[in-house]
Order: sequence, then structure tokens, then C-alpha cells
Amino acid sequence: MAESSLESRQKRRPFFQELLRRTNKAEAAAALFLVSQHPRRRLLHQELRSTVETLERKRGLGHTERSVRKQSFDAKCTNLERKFHEQRQKRTSNRITPPTTNPTLYNALMEHDWDRALLCLRTNPELARYHHPRGGWYPLHLVCSRGSSPLPIVQALVEAYPLAVNLRTPFKFRDTPLHIQSRNSQGSSSKIKALLPYADLRLVNLLGHTALHTACGTNAIIDVLQYLIANDETLLNVRDIHGQTPLDALWASFLQSIPGHLIVGRILRGDTHSISESFRRFWDKVQLLVLRGNAEHTELGHAMLQLAVPAKMLQVALQLYPQLASQPDGKGNNLLHKMILCRLPFHQDLFELASNEETLQSCNKQGETILSLAIKHEMMEYIAATTNVAPLLLAKQDSQTRLYPFQLAAANDCSATLIYSLLIEQPEVIQY
Repeated sequence: MAESSLESRQKRRPFFQELLRRTNKAEAAAALFLVSQHPRRRLLHQELRSTVETLERKRGLGHTERSVRKQSFDAKCTNLERKFHEQRQKRTSNRITPPTTNPTLYNALMEHDWDRALLCLRTNPELARYHHPRGGWYPLHLVCSRGSSPLPIVQALVEAYPLAVNLRTPFKFRDTPLHIQSRNSQGSSSKIKALLPYADLRLVNLLGHTALHTACGTNAIIDVLQYLIANDETLLNVRDIHGQTPLDALWASFLQSIPGHLIVGRILRGDTHSISESFRRFWDKVQLLVLRGNAEHTELGHAMLQLAVPAKMLQVALQLYPQLASQPDGKGNNLLHKMILCRLPFHQDLFELASNEETLQSCNKQGETILSLAIKHEMMEYIAATTNVAPLLLAKQDSQTRLYPFQLAAANDCSATLIYSLLIEQPEVIQY
């Protein structure tokens, strides 16, 4: 043990020497104070001070001068430590200071002694305001992190100290009790209901996650999502620091699991018969978030396009419900019309799922076919895919302008390459 300690000191000594060569005494003292937060701070303090003395001895300083410098060095360290504690006290002065330092309730909760915890709360409700000095948690944070905690404990803590529902932990993700409980609600939503009357649902943690993000990312049951959305529908459009909505978090968390990845892969290959119960629960949550997040569209496919969901999510929807491809919206646009209007990047697999004879030939209320709409928006890949599947559309006149596709391209100031490609595919239209 002594040898390993000696080796570790020898490894650190070059670092200290280099530090002192490149910095002045004040900076070295600051570095020492950072080191002093280490559990072995006294040993490191002694090593750094001995390194200072060794270097000063090599520089020819006398014993008296070295003693003066040593006292100055220690004084600077003490001064820095004092300033640090003053700043920390100033930062924490705005926090809600608990009126009790009695950890009786907190200890009972740590030991999962629920009966003793309830008795403590009934005799002294002020114990709910206890603030753990190291972890920074209140009893409500602790109870919400325990999946086995009974509902009466949560209700009693909320009644005793309602403000704790919106207090965030000082460390790690800065979660509120609602964030923590949303992460532990895979079997029941009763504790979420107990927190909601006092919760500020717009509070986010360090990742920018609302409670709905957390619930979607941790496989919470659909009842939790319904309660959160019912209290604040704007949560559906909140984006975290990575730009993800709760729907994105739900999709990503399901694909991160191996079973979820395999199920989605089978569905994309056309196998829609061996769907597990876990996928059904997941898809029910997807439909809830999509349809509640878009008041303009009641059709699942159109709502997904409006929300700019991942292409694979839309492919899964079309595999499960092929009729979505031909469902029109209020303006008569089918799914292919909408893909072009939303300028969705072309995906061959998605186009094949959404295209059939009915959808390619159909017109919206303005009389626009898929081809004419793609020409007006100069969506080259959609034009090529449409003419490959339905070449007869090249000889069909636009219902509004009575122009053939190549003439429509010319009238809309499209590129000469597009006009020529449309004409060369069906040169017979010149005879008409």
C-alpha cells in the first residue's frame, strides 16, 4: 500500500512542478484549491507545498525567505477557500431554505419504512421540508425515485409541502419530482395525478426535457401521456436542446431497444402479422401524440407529414394502414400531394407505399394531379418516379390550364432540362 502511494506521489510531482513553472503563486494556489476538493486533499496539499519548497530551495532561497513564502502561499489558499465558500453561500441564498434539519423522515424513506414515514408526516408535517445537505433532494424527490413507494406517501408529502413539486434537484439533470416520477411510471399513473395539481408543466431540466419528454423516453404508460397532454397541450411542440419533440423522444427510445428495432424492421419489410403487444402499446402512444399535436388534420398520414416525422415512422403507418395513402385532406390532397407540398425529401420506399393507380390519377380540389403539382414545385425525383410508374400522365392535360406536362413546365419557368425530358418521354403530344 505504501509503495503504491509513493508511486502515485511520484507520478503527480512532475505535474505540480510544471504547474509552478508556468504559473505564478496565485494561480498555483487556485489550482491547489481545486485539488483540495479531492477526498485526499490534505495529502495533495502537502505534496504541492513540498514541491514549492523544493523548487525554491533549488533557486537558492534561504530558510527565512522560504518560510515567508510558505506562509504567503498558505494564506492565499485560505483566502481562496474563504471566497469560494462566500460565493457558494451567495448562490444558495435565493433557494428555499428548509425550516428543519431533522432527517428522521428522510431516513425512514431511505429504508423504505413507509409506515414510520407516514407516522412522521402526521405528527410533524414540517419534516417534508427537509433538504438533504449532500444530494440536494427533498423527501418528495426521493419518494418519486422509488417505484415501490405507495401512493399515500406521495399524497401526504404533496399536501405537507406543495412547493416541492416544482423544486429541481441541484445536481445532474436538475429534475423536478414530476420528471422523476414520469421516469418511473411504467405501471401506474396515480402518482402523476397526485403531482399534477401543483406542477408547472413548462419546467424543463438541463436537457430541455419537459415531463412529457421524460415520460415518452422511458416507456411510461399511455395514461401518463394523456394526463400530461390534457393539462397542457403545448408540451407536444416543446423541443429540447437537441431540437427533439416528445414524439421524437418516443420514436428514438423505442428504436434503441433491440426488440423494438427488430419489430420495426419486420414491419418495414411487409410483415404486419407478428406484431407484439409492446409495439401496439407504443403505436397507440404515437397516434395520441400525432393526432393531438396537429389540430389541423384528423387523418394520421397528413398529421404526420405536417409534424415532419421521420420517414420510417410514416412508412410504418402506411404498412399498417395502406388506406392512408388515398385519404384526402380538406383540400382534396392525398398523401402524395401532401408530400410534395411539404417538400418532403424523396424516399423511394415511401413513394412506392404511397403510390397506386388511384392516388397517381386523382386530382385535388384545384384539379392538380401528382405530376402537375411536382412540375410546379420542380421536384425532379417525384417527377421521374411518377412518370416511371404512370407514363400515361405525360399525355394528360392539366384540368385548369389544359396544358400538357411539358407545356406546364415551360409556363412555370422550369428549367429547359425538365421541359425537354418531359417532351422526349411522350413526343406524340406535339401532334395534338
